[in-house]
Amino acid sequence: NTYGPDPVLHFWKAYGIVMEDRLSEGMRELEVLVDKRDTLVAAPLLLIHTHKKCQTVDREAVQQLEAKVRSQRTSCGEKALYHAAMFLWLCGRHDKAREYVDRMLKMAPGSREGLSLRGWVDLTCGRETLAKKSIKYFEEALAGPENPKLVDAIFGKARFFFARYNFSHALEVLNSAVAGYPGFLPALLEKMRVQLA
Repeated sequence: NTYGPDPVLHFWKAYGIVMEDRLSEGMRELEVLVDKRDTLVAAPLLLIHTHKKCQTVDREAVQQLEAKVRSQRTSCGEKALYHAAMFLWLCGRHDKAREYVDRMLKMAPGSREGLSLRGWVDLTCGRETLAKKSIKYFEEALAGPENPKLVDAIFGKARFFFARYNFSHALEVLNSAVAGYPGFLPALLEKMRVQLA
């Protein structure tokens, strides 16, 4: 087993399988993750999503999973909420993702990962008022002496400036990513994209 015992890696593997429309294989992968601490909410959410993609939807299973999500989301830990919010964001459910990440940030107010995800949710939701405020979350995630800096937040801050046609600031942010992570190809590719804009 390439992924070892980490349920989060198994969850994202199952997510990839489901996105490739290999639904029954994805469901098998997810069944064992439903009761794992860090995927307590995300795994049932992905199972619901998977059931709804099937030709014949098992409505009873969907209702049981929805009840499980409702009961678990109030008592689960911050990591479980983070992965559920990340999944919801990737599925385009920005409002639900915001709700979950806000709940997570109440539990762990200084979570750099949570702040960065909240920034991405707001930046990509399609509402300009929220997108304008997203920079605040990226800057909070990057504040402080922590090294290495969070790549998600660096890219989010650069994307914020890029979306506002402020290419010089976007390049400045990406230069910090290239300097901090010299062999990290996505930072170089993003920098090239900004320079070509």
